[in-house]
Amino acid sequence: GESPATRASAEGAVVLETYDFGGQEVYYNMHHLFLTDSGLYLACIDLCAIQKSLPRNGERDSAAAAVLIGDDDGSAARHTWEALEWWLASISIFAPNSPVAIVGTHDDCLEASLRQQVHKLVDDRIVALCARTPSFSEHLRVNEVAQLCFFPVDNSGTDGGASVESLRHIIDAMASDLLAGPLGQPVPLRWAHFWAVLQRTHDERVHPLCKVDEVWRRCSSYGFESQAELQRFLVHFRGLGALLHFPEAASEELRELVCFNPTWVADAAASMLTAKDRVIQGCTRHLAELRDRGLLHSELLSAIWRPKMFARHQRQLLELLQALDLLLPWGHDRQQTCTTLQNTRPPAELFLVPALLPLRPPRQPGEGRPDTAEDDAVVVFLDFHGLLDRLLPTLFPRVLSLLSRSEAAIQILSVHANHALFTTSAQGQARGDCARSLGGRRQVHKFIVAMQPCAGNELLRCSMRAKRTSSEAASARPSWRHLDRLLHAFRDALSTWMPRISFKAGVRCPVCMCGRAHPVDLHSVLRDDVPLCSRSGEPIEEFPSWLLEWRGHCRPNSPSVQDSQVLTAALCSEPSSEQGLHVEYLYASPVDVTPLDVRSEIEAVAAVPGLAGLSVHTANADTFEDIWRRGRSLGGQQGARARRGPVVLCLSAHISVDPKRSPCQRFSLLFEDAVGCKHALAADDISELLGCGGGRRREN
Repeated sequence: GESPATRASAEGAVVLETYDFGGQEVYYNMHHLFLTDSGLYLACIDLCAIQKSLPRNGERDSAAAAVLIGDDDGSAARHTWEALEWWLASISIFAPNSPVAIVGTHDDCLEASLRQQVHKLVDDRIVALCARTPSFSEHLRVNEVAQLCFFPVDNSGTDGGASVESLRHIIDAMASDLLAGPLGQPVPLRWAHFWAVLQRTHDERVHPLCKVDEVWRRCSSYGFESQAELQRFLVHFRGLGALLHFPEAASEELRELVCFNPTWVADAAASMLTAKDRVIQGCTRHLAELRDRGLLHSELLSAIWRPKMFARHQRQLLELLQALDLLLPWGHDRQQTCTTLQNTRPPAELFLVPALLPLRPPRQPGEGRPDTAEDDAVVVFLDFHGLLDRLLPTLFPRVLSLLSRSEAAIQILSVHANHALFTTSAQGQARGDCARSLGGRRQVHKFIVAMQPCAGNELLRCSMRAKRTSSEAASARPSWRHLDRLLHAFRDALSTWMPRISFKAGVRCPVCMCGRAHPVDLHSVLRDDVPLCSRSGEPIEEFPSWLLEWRGHCRPNSPSVQDSQVLTAALCSEPSSEQGLHVEYLYASPVDVTPLDVRSEIEAVAAVPGLAGLSVHTANADTFEDIWRRGRSLGGQQGARARRGPVVLCLSAHISVDPKRSPCQRFSLLFEDAVGCKHALAADDISELLGCGGGRRREN
């Protein structure tokens, strides 16, 4: 309880809480614990660091700008900009609706002859940042008086306090805008009263974690009318960053949990992040894995959280840290899986700590880079609108784990802070692309996908190529269909993790061959008759073969790609002439039924005299419909049919019989789905798929 005296003394008090973020890089991923939309933010940059990077021999502004944004890792200006842009990206991601002002400190320390030059360089860089991140530009407060995008501040007061007064004025304006929104709405007095009681209570009954039901039992005595009001109370104080509550979480236990002390969670996370530098009895091997690979065993975690303040709540802490992306359950590590299989003991629970992921080991001088060759690969660049550097390294493990759950064909090979590698099957990823049978056991081709940041962590390079383990790799070369499905799956996984984050895909511009390469928007390449380079304005007329095929699919009447369009096929005999018999061979051999041996049949078809072309595809709904539609369109064009000759569709598949169903549904063809499992299609389904008679039933 509380006495009237303590209540009266607290009514006139204003509590100011300050948090000192850890400056070490390992703590960077914890900062978003205290970022909220119910706040205003001042991001500071040291103008002296910018001045120190300027040349002293009278070079022009362009030369100074090159020094400012150059690639010298030792440049103080570079580190200053990296820190500023990192914080601005954090605000854009975790507090996207909050107002932001950029403050340039130590303006009084600048040389008078260089002050205007420094101001212009900083202003130009901020303008470029706003161009890359439109969402940030909407909430940036600018200095209209000085006609700058930031507020230079005289730290010594030699300007009579004018710069500080200008900053104070914009802070007042930002606060007024906040109070005009939900934050300024009246709050019931009982809410403030109950919150004050929670803050002043320090007995054993109130520990940092509480169940929602327990909070309801306590707040009902303070006038709360319903549990719906309690939820509004929790949402309000969560928005202020005063508590942690996740009512939208998938875990029921986490939905019912309330943490009234976020710093307690931060302390638990800090003890986990710094454990790699400690020595703990019986955990030497696990500490080495944490330090070298970012893998955290549950045994080590129990030892880290051995103190009483954490020991009683380890399970709940795991839930909280996973919700905050500080810890991820990890069952994708190949080496760990092999170790577990050799061990007779039950496997321990394994987690991955994104902040402790190591960088990819540098290549030795002269060592090849097979992942960067683009001749036999499909390569795109993903632009996250200036937010990629802040999303790393959590982006890779979080999105890949979601991908592996939604796409059974995906296998994660390795994850580093700056590189990710995984495989996917040609059959599992393609919507209509092909695979081949090599006898009784079908060979499923694998594609290797590598992702790594480039262009100063502004873009994410995504490369997909065939696994180079056999001479048939060329026949399984990835197509635009594989890339299209992968991009959609990646976008779905990203939106599941962070719905507010988006990206756009691009391809390397073939026009700009000198200087720093840049991508051109993939959407404009597929949409426009004559795509243009955004830098030079030159028309783009040369594309890789997979992109030509994609343009031909999206724009079938385009004369620019009609001559270059290539028929995607897994197996093509060398055509003797355009005129002659063409065979489209489809087969389905799902992994969950008896294997279908079609090799001898394919060889027999290939030996037919006069055969001009043979294409082999995996039979699924997409390929079946696509080939049927293409054949019918050629059939309606007398000239095209005469030039190419007849086209025959051959289909090999299992048939399932269900005597309990109606005649039209009794017999089904077993096609393959996206991951190679059986997909039953009855006669009605096939008629509808092929558009036979507008959905009219046909019995055979």
